[in-house]
Amino acid sequence: MTPTNTTRFLLATSLVALAIGLIDAAVGGEWDLFVVMAIAFAGVVAVYGRASWHRPAVPLRADLTSWLRERSAATGEPMGAVADRAVATYQRDLGGGS
Repeated sequence: MTPTNTTRFLLATSLVALAIGLIDAAVGGEWDLFVVMAIAFAGVVAVYGRASWHRPAVPLRADLTSWLRERSAATGEPMGAVADRAVATYQRDLGGGS
């Protein structure tokens, strides 16, 4: 998931709605509803964390994705490490980095 402002806003809105539902279920003594809301709340927190703190997804052409998979399988490195090195080499060759 690419962390956009719209995605963060929707997830934050879901968290607020679920928090209100948790409080209402606890006050009303609806413990089965409370458990369902708590599970949903935990799931949205996990998705929000992934969207906010993980590196952004970069869409690639199909041939580049195949090359990354093949290179990763051949070297035993994770695809992310191969992609990082490829982008860093490209940046260095363009004169944009160390």
